[in-house]
Amino acid sequence: MENRDFYKLFGSETIYTTLPDKKHYRIPADEAYDRVTELGKSQNVYISPNPRRADLPPHLRGEDDDVDTLIAFVADVDVLGPAHKETNLPPDKDAAIAFLHGIKIKPTGFVDSGYGIYGYYLFATPVSFTDDEARERAKGLLRGFGKLLMSEASKLGWKLDNVYNLSHMFRAPGSLNHKLEEPAPCNVLTFDGPRYTLADFNEYYVKPASFDREPFEADPETVGSAQRIMERCLFVQKLTNDPNGVTEPEWKAMCDNISLVPDGTELFHQWSALYDGYSVEETERKIQRSQKVKRPVTCRYIQDTLCFDCPVGGCGVKAPVVHALLSPQEQLDLLLSKKKLDGDEALADRTLHLAAYAKQNAPALYARLKQLIRTSGVGVRDFENAVKYTANKAVEPEFDVVQGEIVLDGIDLHGAVEPKDYQISIDEGIISTSFFNGNPVKVCLCHQPVVITSRLENIDSGLEMMEIAFMRNGKWKTLRAPRSSLFNKTSLVKFADSGLLVSSDNSEGMVRYFTDYETENSGVIPFIRSVSRIGWIGKEFYPYVTDGEIIFDGDDGDEILPALTAHGDFGVWLETAKALRGSPVSRAMLAGSFVSPMLSPLQNRIINLHFWYASGSGKTAMLKFALSIWGDPLKLMGNFNSTAVGLERRAGTLKHLPLGLDELQVLNEKRLSSSTIVYSLGNGYGKTRGAKNGGLQEVQTWLNSIISTGEQPITNETSMDGVNTRVLEVYGQPIEDVEYGRYVHQISEDNYGFAGEKFIRFLIEKVLVVKGKLSGDYSRLRSELKSSFEMLDIGDPGAHLDNIAALALADRYSSESIFGMSETDAIAEAVELGMTLLHNCKSLEKEDSIDRAWHFVEGWIAENKSRFDTVVSPCYGKTEARHVFVIASVLRQTLDEAGFVYTKCIKGFRDRDYIEVFSDSEGENNCQIQKRIQGVNVRAICLKIDAKTEAEEFM
Repeated sequence: MENRDFYKLFGSETIYTTLPDKKHYRIPADEAYDRVTELGKSQNVYISPNPRRADLPPHLRGEDDDVDTLIAFVADVDVLGPAHKETNLPPDKDAAIAFLHGIKIKPTGFVDSGYGIYGYYLFATPVSFTDDEARERAKGLLRGFGKLLMSEASKLGWKLDNVYNLSHMFRAPGSLNHKLEEPAPCNVLTFDGPRYTLADFNEYYVKPASFDREPFEADPETVGSAQRIMERCLFVQKLTNDPNGVTEPEWKAMCDNISLVPDGTELFHQWSALYDGYSVEETERKIQRSQKVKRPVTCRYIQDTLCFDCPVGGCGVKAPVVHALLSPQEQLDLLLSKKKLDGDEALADRTLHLAAYAKQNAPALYARLKQLIRTSGVGVRDFENAVKYTANKAVEPEFDVVQGEIVLDGIDLHGAVEPKDYQISIDEGIISTSFFNGNPVKVCLCHQPVVITSRLENIDSGLEMMEIAFMRNGKWKTLRAPRSSLFNKTSLVKFADSGLLVSSDNSEGMVRYFTDYETENSGVIPFIRSVSRIGWIGKEFYPYVTDGEIIFDGDDGDEILPALTAHGDFGVWLETAKALRGSPVSRAMLAGSFVSPMLSPLQNRIINLHFWYASGSGKTAMLKFALSIWGDPLKLMGNFNSTAVGLERRAGTLKHLPLGLDELQVLNEKRLSSSTIVYSLGNGYGKTRGAKNGGLQEVQTWLNSIISTGEQPITNETSMDGVNTRVLEVYGQPIEDVEYGRYVHQISEDNYGFAGEKFIRFLIEKVLVVKGKLSGDYSRLRSELKSSFEMLDIGDPGAHLDNIAALALADRYSSESIFGMSETDAIAEAVELGMTLLHNCKSLEKEDSIDRAWHFVEGWIAENKSRFDTVVSPCYGKTEARHVFVIASVLRQTLDEAGFVYTKCIKGFRDRDYIEVFSDSEGENNCQIQKRIQGVNVRAICLKIDAKTEAEEFM
């Protein structure tokens, strides 16, 4: 890109500023380059990449709140050389470019500023700020991204200027940098990098902290010169050490402090004049505004918002202006320099507080003060009583009273301060201070430091947990617990088992400490969303694609969550997957894994897939490979040797990721039947169970695919219709070559976790972002499968058509997102897979339970033909022409023992006209009839079996 083309990036108008005359211009973009090059020959020219509001007066450059459109974020990296006083900078421009390239988000383009490098991060489309909330969010994103850059630079021993505000201006390409005697050109280098959306920066968002700005009144009796601020504050020293490097927000923060002391106006003008663009009028306007407001910005604002690198632990003051305050010793010297006091001055609060200080810390000065008091006419005894009363009463905190920032090695507390009346250190733990008769009494509340490190709110339940950290055996340990446990003196004691030094003696004090700590640091304790399961959270999918930090707070995440990571070589995994997709059974299992996160947005029911074949057919190897899409298969795969509760908890934790269960044959049918597993997991929610402490446990839910394997089908001849329709069984050999099966085992254990995140991103960015695309693609694929199958004239597609269509759609999407196929080819192969599965289901299709029960009864009668003779005992019934009468109680027992439901079977037999129906005396239809068998009237069922034909064949 040429310098001239650069100006076409920023809309129809360009805003630029010249120094040292500090004039602001708005000119059409097509004239910008020529104007910049002409002015840049003799002046420093700066441009604003982000347009201001149209009604901003032309003589003003504007501030962040005046920016109405966002074009780009910009990073500024100075390099080592005579143009900069600092030595902790990158050695050259190549190092600066390499540094920015090493960050996760790469610059769109680079500009050589003359003595440094600008990294521009252009947005794909300009972002218009329609309200203050949108602008504030953009500020937080830029501020957080800037913090990341400065933090990464500090790891290399470099310091970056804090230029991360929306209105900041940068040197204009085509101009000259006049910082040194020999000007250096500012030129565009490259602009061929990616463009972004604001969402790409979401993970760096920093919410602006709330900083109270308390009123400050300068009293000549207690405030010294502004020179004291300059001597003691590194931030203010930047005004003289690097005047041209001071940003607009920094300059205003300095003025808010310096201008409030008696000689602040004069000295602020003097120091500001060192800046090339110094304006007497603008500086005076700023001073007058600061003196009118009288609310200096605090040190915490300077550190957290302006990102200034203050000394570790701060300077012990609340704001830079406090450095101008005279110490009690200096105030005493000033007071004692007077020759006489009047009565009001003698009993003024300031005098009494100084006297109390002198009495405790400087007895000789206190004696001199009492001599001075005699000149006021106030009696010494009365004065001493007043001093005693002043020492005993509670003192309102002064402006200069600042709680110390907590600095503990090995832990970042984000600027948290000690709660009032507490001191926290590694050596002494938590010291609590109270007052008795005006004297401080210090007590060790806990012999280890304990701090609150974050506040967690569960996205699903809204319940809050607190994370605390404490030092134990020389190491930091963390503990997460519900608020109700940490803030209750009784339940807090149980955490002694985790190493927290708490007992019934100090638990009440610790609860009070936690309350005070949270109240004092509510603005800096990180607030983090938490979940206790995997999967969809609105438009996010945890843990692969999230908008900001989310922490797992569930009980079952220690094994599963660390498994959801990428490991090994994606290329090796991909080549193996392509080979395995050549087998329709293996391909179906992969589709079963990919379909799992699609079920929730599709509003489809749970898909239960069972693959069965003889031993040594590669079922386990293929299941492991299917789970390796998401992470470590060894940790993600379960088996049937489990309890119902265990399976429910695992399914609830995975939520929207597949549940893999291997080896059906190890299932203990006495403890847990296959039908129970199908029903309980297929329902998508667990049982209601009581909690240990009363009430009910939270019922876990899930909506995923369940993939199981075994050497036998999961259903059998006696399985209920609900089981048959809930399970899609696939019979076939996934991997024919035994040696290759061993290879697949090894590949899945060494290479995993790549495809899952890619697939989720494809769903979010390519499918779900288009309204109706997912449901439309599904409907079209389902219709095509249905019509293609019906054309074969081999019957109805069956109850599994919906699930097979979902599997085919997952196969299509994975073909496009993972295997690089075109949409046309992906659809064709997805239809082919769907048809294969429909044929497989048709070949395994079982009769429904009514027909199976009828055929069972026919066989049972043939097997027990002698029991239908009226002279044998026990007798089951009797035969007549075209009918067999079976004693009702005998038939009930027989069907129940075979696993059929008697009532359901009798109703089904009647509906299909397999049995006779009789009318009773009231005209009601009845399936039973009174029949005399062996001389006894019994209730019998009349089966429609012709005794002369069918019956004779088997009797």
